[in-house]
Amino acid sequence: ALLSLSGASAPIALSVDGDSPPLKEVFSGGHPWLVWCQDSTDGDDVSAVHSVVDQAAPLLMGVAKTGILDCSEEFPNGKTTYSKLGLDKKSPTLFFVANGAKPRQLSPKHVKSAQSIVKFVTKHASPVMRRPTTQEDLQSHCLGRRWCAVVLTDGRLSEPHKSDAVDLMHAHRAVQFNAVDSSKYRISTEPKVLRKGEPRDDEPSMVMFYRMKNEHGKAVTLARVHRGDLLASGG
Repeated sequence: ALLSLSGASAPIALSVDGDSPPLKEVFSGGHPWLVWCQDSTDGDDVSAVHSVVDQAAPLLMGVAKTGILDCSEEFPNGKTTYSKLGLDKKSPTLFFVANGAKPRQLSPKHVKSAQSIVKFVTKHASPVMRRPTTQEDLQSHCLGRRWCAVVLTDGRLSEPHKSDAVDLMHAHRAVQFNAVDSSKYRISTEPKVLRKGEPRDDEPSMVMFYRMKNEHGKAVTLARVHRGDLLASGG
C-alpha cells in the first residue's frame, strides 16, 4: 500500500540533483539514514511512500532519518542509485547507511513490518569501536577508509576514556574509530602502521588518518598524532 507524504515524521524527499540534503551527505555524511527506493520507470508516484516505511518513520525519530528517493534517476555519469549501490529491485526496496560504512540493502525479512525495520536500524545505527590486532585488520577497519582514528589504550579503555570515545564517535560519525592496546602494539606513521612492541613515554592518545588522492591521482594516507585528552581533539 502507498500513502501520501505527510507529517513531521514523514520521510524526506531526496533527489540526485537535490541539495536539501545532497545525496553525498546521505551516502557518506555518517548520520544514520533509512532510504526507500521509488522507481519512476515503473510509473510509481514518487511522492507516495510504502505503508511499512510510513509506519516505521515516526518510530525512528531520534535514531535515524528516513528518506524517499527515485532510485531510477540517473547521476551525471549515467548510473542510477540501483547500479551505484548494487541494489536488487525488490518491493519495498530499502537501504540503510550510517557511520561512514557502505550502504546496505535490507533483506525481505527485515522489511516485512515496521517493527522489523526499526529493530534492524536501531541495531546498526550506533557507531562501533573496532579492535584491530593485525595490520590486515587495521587496513580493513581503518586505513582503507577515508577517515579513521586509532585510540591508544592501556589494555582496556577506562570509563572516563570510554565515555569520551563514545562522545567522539557520535560527534564524528563519518570517522571509523578503532582501539589498540598500546601495551602490546605500536602505532607508527611508517608503512607498517600496526606492529608489536613496548610502549614509549611519548605514546599518543590517538592517531587520525585521512585517505586522499594527491595531485597525481595517487591514493595517499595522511596521519595526525594527538596527545592528551581525547575530547580536546574533537574540534
